[in-house]
Amino acid sequence: MLMAKKTAIKDIKHRIIDYSILFGGCAGLLITIIQNILAKEHNPDIRLLIDIVAISTLWIVWYFRHKVSLVLKSLIVITAVFLLWAQGIFHVGFHSHNTMLFILLPLFLTLAINYRLNLLLTILFVAFYIGIAYAFTSDTLRINVDLSERVNSISHWIIHLLILAILSFVIIIILDSYKNYFKKLITKLEKQNLELNKHQKHLNELVEERTNKLNQAYEALSTTNNELEQKNKLINDQNNELKNTLIYLKNTQAKLIESEKMASLGTLTAGVAHEINNPLNYIMGAHVGLSNYFEKYGSNEQDNTDVFLNSIHTGIERVTNIVSGLNQFNRTNSSFNEVCDIHSIIDNCLVMLHNQLKHKIEVIKTYHSETPHIKGNIGKLHQAIFNILNNSIQAINNNGKITIWTSLNPNNIVLKITDNGCGIKAEHLTKVTDPFFTTKPPGKGTGLGLSICYSIIQSHNGTLEITSEPNIETQVIVQLPKENDNE
Repeated sequence: MLMAKKTAIKDIKHRIIDYSILFGGCAGLLITIIQNILAKEHNPDIRLLIDIVAISTLWIVWYFRHKVSLVLKSLIVITAVFLLWAQGIFHVGFHSHNTMLFILLPLFLTLAINYRLNLLLTILFVAFYIGIAYAFTSDTLRINVDLSERVNSISHWIIHLLILAILSFVIIIILDSYKNYFKKLITKLEKQNLELNKHQKHLNELVEERTNKLNQAYEALSTTNNELEQKNKLINDQNNELKNTLIYLKNTQAKLIESEKMASLGTLTAGVAHEINNPLNYIMGAHVGLSNYFEKYGSNEQDNTDVFLNSIHTGIERVTNIVSGLNQFNRTNSSFNEVCDIHSIIDNCLVMLHNQLKHKIEVIKTYHSETPHIKGNIGKLHQAIFNILNNSIQAINNNGKITIWTSLNPNNIVLKITDNGCGIKAEHLTKVTDPFFTTKPPGKGTGLGLSICYSIIQSHNGTLEITSEPNIETQVIVQLPKENDNE
């Protein structure tokens, strides 16, 4: 649109300058002929030469008008007009017919240059005119012709008329060209406006139609989305229910497996303990018999026989303690009304773990002066404390230390088991009692030990708390009520 507008204006300018050149050349030739025919004296001077040069230039430019640029044509016309205007001013001052040509200078300058330069040149022309006026008024220049002849001569009236015609014709061409251009532009704009209105109406219809379709699609999508949300909520609820059921089943399975394992182990150890007790009774009887014999008849090597008898007695006590610990550890009683000696339970667990402790880990026991008793399940408490101690042993890679501390307060028995093993990372502390969670390498742990401990302690209405600084210290704190409600 902008390029078309610029092209149209350029065509108008070409048209104005071309018609001005044609009419100016014809009028100039006619004026020159009139001046020379009607003149009383035929003495050629510089004015005639200027007229001939200006008219010839205009005709040459007209002939090559399609090959000459708009700016060059405008400058040539301006130069010709300026020369005619100047020679008339110099000759007779403002009485010259060519004075009126001054009007054409800013018109043609507008076609060739921008507004600011046009204004500057116009000011210079005005200054030139003022300078000539001053020269005439100060007698520097004089009028050498009889002005009364110009008034009384028909030729000067005709020349004056032709110059007015040139001015009028140029102005008419300019106004007509721009009028036609603006008329065409307005007509074109009206047509474009009508087309735009049609397009706008069509677009409005399309927008309304698309909007209706989109609203329908949106309503359908909203309905589908609501249905999907309800189904998704139902699926999520079912999924959560399934997850909870799966976790419950895993926990139940783990407990059943552990219970079955403990029951089988209890049966096995009960049988082993029974079988061990029979030969142990024989050994105990032989020990008593030998002791009585040496007391009655004496011995030739009393020191050696005493050492041997003491060794036999120590071995018998050790085996008796192991069998007793096995029997306590694998009790299958489900009652929570048994009187549980915490110190005895800890000692039994240490006996069971003796093989893992010797030559590696130092056990420091700091028991309360009073023996703490609670009502609960002896077998389950054995199992819980055994797992806690076993974890502490496994956390110590080489040599280490385990401290066992008990205390009493008005309501609870407090048991603290501390080790200086590898410890537990902070991000794992909240998960160690979750079923199947383990930080041990594959095949080294099931993730059930602390979970079962936690469950057993809870079943005794107690609490289990774990704190750890990796590679420095890990502490397990168990609190059990002095009297349990599960009776």
